Amino acid sequence: MKQTKIDLLEPFEKVLRAVLSAPENHKVIGGGAAQTTTTGATLAKRGNQRPAGSAEIRGLLRCIYEAAHGRQVETQIGHVAIAPPVAASLKETPFYIKTQADFLLEALTRIIRGASRSKSGIPPPQPLGKRSVESHARL
Repeated sequence: MKQTKIDLLEPFEKVLRAVLSAPENHKVIGGGAAQTTTTGATLAKRGNQRPAGSAEIRGLLRCIYEAAHGRQVETQIGHVAIAPPVAASLKETPFYIKTQADFLLEALTRIIRGASRSKSGIPPPQPLGKRSVESHARL
């Protein structure tokens, strides 16, 4: 399966085209019948719902794009920022995805990782046995 590059530094419409060009999920062939699975066990078991449509992907991508760039409104003089980005790190490195589900999961992972490394003074998680004396002193 071919990888698709998703760069959130690109304009929204170009990013949307790139995400929609990727397949929705992975096709698995086994036991004579084709099954459809998505990374992350169907995004935490969507249940019997239909797969995400392009309108739903567009809405999710709009939220991710706004998290990376901040909220903007279009005025007569162009786009004006009205809120700062909450996850600017999303646009630092392009995504390389095989499916739309891969993109959504990777974006969510980056948002969570970024939140744990925020400027709140809380050190990022470290493997057990690797914590320094200094990080124990802060706890």
